[in-house]
Amino acid sequence: MAVKLPEPTLDPLTEAAATPRRRRPPWLRIFVSLALIAYLSWGMQWSGVIASLGSLRLGWFGVALLSYLAGQMLCAYKWRLLGQAIGLQGSYGRYWLAYFSGMFMNLFLPTSVGGDVGRSLMLANGRQGLRPAIVSVLADRGTGLLALSWVALAAERMLVNAGLPDVVRWSIWGLAAALTLGCLLPFLAPRWLDGRGETLKIANRCWRSPARFGSAVGMSLIFQAGLAVVHGLLGQAMGLEVPWGYYFLVSPLAALAAMMPISIYGLGFREGALVLLLGLRGIEREAALGFGVAWLLLVTLLSLVGGAILAVTGGVPKLAENNGAEDD
Repeated sequence: MAVKLPEPTLDPLTEAAATPRRRRPPWLRIFVSLALIAYLSWGMQWSGVIASLGSLRLGWFGVALLSYLAGQMLCAYKWRLLGQAIGLQGSYGRYWLAYFSGMFMNLFLPTSVGGDVGRSLMLANGRQGLRPAIVSVLADRGTGLLALSWVALAAERMLVNAGLPDVVRWSIWGLAAALTLGCLLPFLAPRWLDGRGETLKIANRCWRSPARFGSAVGMSLIFQAGLAVVHGLLGQAMGLEVPWGYYFLVSPLAALAAMMPISIYGLGFREGALVLLLGLRGIEREAALGFGVAWLLLVTLLSLVGGAILAVTGGVPKLAENNGAEDD
């Protein structure tokens, strides 16, 4: 009697991205964001928030916007380096188009990384290419998160009397330690990881090109430091009296707060982090919330570039998968 063998299944990571699954209803994320914003606004003088926005100096704001654009272009190049390391072809221009299209999708999808799903689908060449595309996006996010944790840790150590609650301080240490260990593991046990499944085997290719991977991590550090500078430029635009060095703590912690998965684009969580952190430096809640609104405006303006790309092209052309990495 013939024995019916079970049908082969996809890697769990690919299966999760390729098949529909139950998600939190959109109204829940909208409700959480609105509830947090309402809580932050309770007792605030909205005239103060409007006044802080009215004091926005367009010259400084323009410099912040251009600096943020330069940083995102660097990130697109870093993503291409990691994609090439695992065998995904494509010119910088095409990666740039997909990257900025993903930024636009972030405006409407859960958390500040929801557009990564769109980026993966744009990069994939059909179902077979979905897993390498997902790995490339995760590698891009992973190196960024690693650099973010290092910048936050360095700032927390270097700032005198930062005033952070102990739970936040220890969380920064724990995150930095866990991500650093995860970064070193492929160097220490590459063969062990290769045997853990096809997804980790693909991801392991990034570490087989140490120069390329090191460049990606270095670019992430430059971007995260630059992002803190962008926050400082925005603070200058609004006339906030905050030391420039403090923005190297504000920027990564606000970014981490925006990654909470139960909000729309991190709304409410990001603003709450800004009100808390800037409040530790004596900035009034109205001015801190105004800073959060100005930051949202800056990011939205740049993300609209991705919306224009999608409107004009009708979607970014998919990048072909290759078995070997493409040289620069």
